[in-house]
Amino acid sequence: MAAPKQPNLVSVTTINPDGSRYFLHPSDVRGRWNIARRLVGVLLIAIYVLLPWIPINGAPAVFLDVENRMFHLFGLTLVPQDLWVMFFAVSGLGFGLFFVTSLLGRIWCGWACPYTVFLDQPPFPRPPVRSNGSFRGLPQKATS
Repeated sequence: MAAPKQPNLVSVTTINPDGSRYFLHPSDVRGRWNIARRLVGVLLIAIYVLLPWIPINGAPAVFLDVENRMFHLFGLTLVPQDLWVMFFAVSGLGFGLFFVTSLLGRIWCGWACPYTVFLDQPPFPRPPVRSNGSFRGLPQKATS
């Protein structure tokens, strides 16, 4: 296998000179921080999944009842007349997200962001990868 390609400003490093794709394979990461991040991810997924079944003031913790035009959020019930509250709440959440991300971006994006949490908890084990980028247990391409 050829040496890894080095980034440059004149070509795309994921395309070979013949136009074929140069596949990048992530290596398997191990260690105590990865285990901790996975455990936090499992806890957050459990919280995300259980929120609709946790009752607060007689309604689910998070319930967006579109048919009846009522939003139940952690004990607060909002109806269409409360649109101004939603405007300020969404604006505040957007500002808060920007502020927290600018201060603690690595923690938010690597540990707590729902997108990252759901993607990093695959329902199946990742296939083992050799150091040269090929998968163990699969036939290798013939090299000449």
